[in-house]
Amino acid sequence: MNEEISIRDIAEQDYPLLSEFLYQTFLFSPEVEPPPREILSEAKQSIYFEDFGGRHDFGVVAELGGRVVGVAWSRLMAAYGYVDDETPELAIALLPECRGRGVGTALLERLFEILSCRYHSVSLSVERGNPAKRLYERLGFKLVREDETGDYVMIKRFPTESMTDFFAARIGIYDDYMLSNAALGKFYQDIPDWIAFPGSQLKLLDLGCGTGLELEALFEKYPDLHFTGIDLTPEMLDELRTKYPDKPLDLTCASFFDADLGEGYDVVLSIYSLHHFAEDQKLGLYQKIHAALKPGGIFLLGDYTVPTLEAQAHLMAESTRIREEQGLADNEFYHIDTPLTTETEIHLMKAAGFTQVEVLYQVDNASVIRASV
Repeated sequence: MNEEISIRDIAEQDYPLLSEFLYQTFLFSPEVEPPPREILSEAKQSIYFEDFGGRHDFGVVAELGGRVVGVAWSRLMAAYGYVDDETPELAIALLPECRGRGVGTALLERLFEILSCRYHSVSLSVERGNPAKRLYERLGFKLVREDETGDYVMIKRFPTESMTDFFAARIGIYDDYMLSNAALGKFYQDIPDWIAFPGSQLKLLDLGCGTGLELEALFEKYPDLHFTGIDLTPEMLDELRTKYPDKPLDLTCASFFDADLGEGYDVVLSIYSLHHFAEDQKLGLYQKIHAALKPGGIFLLGDYTVPTLEAQAHLMAESTRIREEQGLADNEFYHIDTPLTTETEIHLMKAAGFTQVEVLYQVDNASVIRASV
């Protein structure tokens, strides 16, 4: 078998294959009697593949000659490898002829690259006697517990990276992740409608502008857009300049907590950039944003949120634990997610002086909020 095996992100046409590949996980040894296929209809099995394709579902496939020969996928679920509500569980399976060729390692490393953009860890369950346990240990999984059947539950914790290092390391996959894996293509297209300013001119400040995924839609509606962007990661700003070499972009590499934001903006925009900071940090920033807007200006925030104050407090406590456990400096920015509730965000905006605050869009883990001066 000399043909090269390729790895790609999972696509919708691959979803029906997941049940068959889940069955392959039972066939790790010729000495093990395979269960009847009817086992896949049981809830504790079907949870791995039923209705796959949601916001928390990620996967990659291995192809050989146009045929899928391996899949690694994950979702947030309370299944065999459950650890906690913030840790997705993964499953991986290869067809027998592709085992022992490094395909499993390639699949998992690609999936880790995707998952580490959103989560701090990933878990799995592996049957006692399955030789794949050695692969998992080599890739950094640690034993959490043995369940009642003697199978192992393992977890891999992704390293905590500084904000700059995190995004610099992912510059090659960032756009694909945000548009495809995080499914935010329509979200970026909707931003001009949420801004809803008349005319072709707009003075806009983007905090955490990244590679400017919203700019195509903004320039289409506002061809005379005056764009100012602030971001911590120079590689992101370099990519943004490459995308729009002929546009007048005013870009600054800095922390928006420290930078002089300027004044007289119609819009201050922040998209998926502020879910790493505590309430007191955000209040001070929102006050700066309020001062940077002209009368009638708006602050548009689109970001991850959590549904309850309990979830908010849990993530803040987890951030504190991680920082203390790893000796991370309090005055440095690290990629640790601490989203707030929508209600907390609204409270902070009003406390910063915004007179009208409205929720334009909300799903289970994200909100778009517009605040007016």
